[in-house]
Amino acid sequence: MFKAILPAAYIAIFAAISVPLRAQTDVQNPVPVVLEEVLVTAQKRTQILQDVPISISVATAQDIADINAFSFTDLVQLTPGVSIFPGIQSASIRLRGVGPGFFSVGSPQSVVVFVDQFAQSQIGTVFSTLVDLERLELLRGPQGTLYGINAPGGAYNIITRSPSMEGTEGYLEATYSQYDSSDLAATDLRGAVNIPLVDDQLALRLAGVYRDDDGYIENVNPISPDKTSGGNDTKAVRAKLRWLMSDTMQLDTIANYQDLSQYVSSFNYQGEIPGTGGDTGIPAEYGKFKDRKDYGEFVGKVDGNIKDISIHWSWEAGFSDVDFLAMHQRFDNSSNENRKPFPNSNEIFNIDLDYKITTYELRFSDVIGDLSYVTGLYHFTRPADGVFNVVVTDTEVIGDSSSEDTGNAVYGNISYAFTEDWELGLGARYDDIETTMEGDIRFLEYVALVDDKLDFDHLSWSVKLSHYYSDNLTFYASADNAFKQGGFNPLVPGVFALSEFFPEIAAFGREVAAFEEEISDSYELGVKGLLLDNHLRFTLALFYQEFKNHQIGFPGEVPALSPLGGLFNNQLGNADEVLTRGVEFDVTYVFAQHWEAAVRGAYSDPTIEDWNRRLCEAGEEPVLLPGQAPFPDQLFCPKNGKPLNALPRWQTNFQLAYEHDLGSNWNFATRLNWTWQSKPARQTLAESNKPDIPSVSRFDENKSRFDVSVVFFEPNLGVELKLWAKNLTNEDLNVNPAQFEDTQTLVGMQYPGREFGFTAIYTF
Repeated sequence: MFKAILPAAYIAIFAAISVPLRAQTDVQNPVPVVLEEVLVTAQKRTQILQDVPISISVATAQDIADINAFSFTDLVQLTPGVSIFPGIQSASIRLRGVGPGFFSVGSPQSVVVFVDQFAQSQIGTVFSTLVDLERLELLRGPQGTLYGINAPGGAYNIITRSPSMEGTEGYLEATYSQYDSSDLAATDLRGAVNIPLVDDQLALRLAGVYRDDDGYIENVNPISPDKTSGGNDTKAVRAKLRWLMSDTMQLDTIANYQDLSQYVSSFNYQGEIPGTGGDTGIPAEYGKFKDRKDYGEFVGKVDGNIKDISIHWSWEAGFSDVDFLAMHQRFDNSSNENRKPFPNSNEIFNIDLDYKITTYELRFSDVIGDLSYVTGLYHFTRPADGVFNVVVTDTEVIGDSSSEDTGNAVYGNISYAFTEDWELGLGARYDDIETTMEGDIRFLEYVALVDDKLDFDHLSWSVKLSHYYSDNLTFYASADNAFKQGGFNPLVPGVFALSEFFPEIAAFGREVAAFEEEISDSYELGVKGLLLDNHLRFTLALFYQEFKNHQIGFPGEVPALSPLGGLFNNQLGNADEVLTRGVEFDVTYVFAQHWEAAVRGAYSDPTIEDWNRRLCEAGEEPVLLPGQAPFPDQLFCPKNGKPLNALPRWQTNFQLAYEHDLGSNWNFATRLNWTWQSKPARQTLAESNKPDIPSVSRFDENKSRFDVSVVFFEPNLGVELKLWAKNLTNEDLNVNPAQFEDTQTLVGMQYPGREFGFTAIYTF
């Protein structure tokens, strides 16, 4: 039935391109004639966006609704310069081109996601919970002197709507969408209700979401019982209870529950393996990125659920504002995957994970004349338990591990306006963290036991100088030192415990099992302004950041020719020196009544300056580690001067919005949204022995995407009807493309193809 309206949808949407969609601030309010002030709480106090000496992107709940975002990955349109690896079991965020290239449960994050001021244990569980939001703040650069948990690369600050004492209200939202390339579809239901319980004292707000997404990549592997990938099932509910204990005291209690399932597969190169004369056995017509088909070796899904409860007690004391925050969160995850990468092979992966985090934070803050400050104490524990069973062909490996991070920190930040036009900010943070790992690996007749501990401590600092040239124009400069703890690669220590049986493993040493802490120095220059009688708002930032011992993912150094080789080939290690630099900008312009345009973009150039861990290419002379035997498939060469990753250097977004009164209280609105990214920086393998592979060459293209929406809404009835399309030109845009440094595997996330949807919202 839905396909029957597709031709009409095409006509309506293309007609609407000449009259693009409104920038809604609320369903009842049109695009303003002038821009309103944007308030943020990035520095733990309410400030005007132009006054904050940090590169910040802010999106309201309506901004997110306007781009029809149903997952965290959609937000990159509003926050250029961010790349997100989605997932339940493993997920990561790269900001300014830098972030973990490989992530596992328990690995430290560069960019921390906060929801209502609480750091999330697994950011993969945040991706499907964009429900009942108030706003989103993206803070770029180190933020450790302002937040309890360390955020060395930046912070996503998500604020959900709080309970209100004003009355009962809420909304219901239903969406149905279908992918143009197939019969696959998605259904999304979400809503919220606010209920005052005791007059001026107690109120409850409930929010929930249900999403059933078939996925958009067809798996043509005949052994696969699941023929799609990219889909997910999501059920989540959140309850927030607010108690106004007195005129100066408040207690917020929040409980969350999420149940998530994700269908997964992989992208593989098809046909002849370059340089070997061998063949994968996979028909060459399968798995083309352009057709959104895959001959996926993964057969199965990843399931996870998360439960948490938190309290936030705040007191406006006479001497200071006092906040106490406590949270306990538990994440349970299991994956059951059958792999058949080649016709005559078989791999089975069964993994169960239990991950917890408990946090306590005591914070003091205040504004006293020209001086403002925030300082606090922070404590966390992060225990993680994992059990896995792996079968490769006829060989079985069984293992379990337990790890725990325990950390304490003290942080503080002070700002002082020493003249009417100048303000100086100073910050510091001290971290003391202990990481332990215990476990065992059972392989044939061999048993390895693991018991190890690492300790980390560091003093970070921050200096910020702001010049308020006028009420609407601010210049700033900042310098920051940041720290990210080290840790263990999961179960890799057990591999080296087997070194008495396999001498070739012993040559690589304990340093492969563990990775060191990462230290960075960051410098930023910026300007922010509100000009043309509040019709134009802009931000511009230049940044430069150096990393020592940058934590980076790379192929494992356990020799593939050993009995355990290949099972632990994704690890975190340390690149000696990494450098990134770039520019970020955001401009919003109300150029006529009811018309608004916005353009935002980011450029980053992350480069490896010094590192000797890259698989050698043809003709290169390898660098052998002390005691290392020259295994043919494990020869390492310097990667100095090479791009850090295969991400695009430029990302831009352009939006145009318009609204028109139709009479009889009905309004019409439309929006055009165009996103463009440059071709990714090529990895070394694509420069050498894979230049002619079509699947690889597709990574080397500039990509763009068009989204459009048409909206009819009646404020008095609280009714909004929206017809929308994503990726109208059906671009095969790749997110985070990468090539494993072998001869046949490609990895990447794709945007869905052309997608049409209808959304109905009722507000009461």
